Amino acid sequence: FLMMKAFLRWLSFLPLINLSSAREVGAAIHLDSFTFDNLRKSHDLLVCFDKYIPFGGKHDRFKDMAVKTAELNLPNFLVTWVGVQDYGEQLNQDLHKRFNVDEKNFPEYKLFTRGSDEPIDYTGSKTSRKQVLKFVEDNLGLYTTGKPGQVKEFEPLAKAFMKSTDREALKEEAVQLESEFAASDTITEELKASAKAYVKSMEKIMSKGDSYPKEEIKRIDKLLDGQLSEKKKKEFSKRRNIISSFR
Repeated sequence: FLMMKAFLRWLSFLPLINLSSAREVGAAIHLDSFTFDNLRKSHDLLVCFDKYIPFGGKHDRFKDMAVKTAELNLPNFLVTWVGVQDYGEQLNQDLHKRFNVDEKNFPEYKLFTRGSDEPIDYTGSKTSRKQVLKFVEDNLGLYTTGKPGQVKEFEPLAKAFMKSTDREALKEEAVQLESEFAASDTITEELKASAKAYVKSMEKIMSKGDSYPKEEIKRIDKLLDGQLSEKKKKEFSKRRNIISSFR
């Protein structure tokens, strides 16, 4: 399902992509000079510079991270890679020279904010998915370290809720924040739905008691073990991730 989702997402960029050179690695879009310059006008890009036919543990971690990021459905952000040939047509050598990429350091990660020519270099572990995603979160403000469905702005409220002696105040804060999400033109419908789920979870806990999160997780797990469409599995998985924040 994730591979199909990535493929459909890739199709949406066909007007920008040179099909003779576009390839995918997992959920990452392969770029050349043309696609790179077009996509970075409208998207923040995490670019992995690597061999044209990459392999090995570091590359496997990159593929894992690309799939993880696709699940999060981050707005206006793409995980991409630029493979270079040191033989034949010497494909993408121009991009590697343009950004001073040293082949001895493959894979090399660079973060490009929308419209910027100057990348932010990643200097952490190349085998740690968490560190790479944290690097993206720190520089773009995107919530990459959460699970699908979780919302950065609501997580502190959820974590504080179960220990609070004034849950009504926290719920009102969540209601206000959810209203701001609902009124925003830049927040996705998916995030707006998650925001509502946080408020609903608070209301359920207040009416049914502190055992509600544990009982709800058990109920969702049973549903996930049953015969569900991929769409429903995704919805319930997100619901489970949100309610699991109330511990």
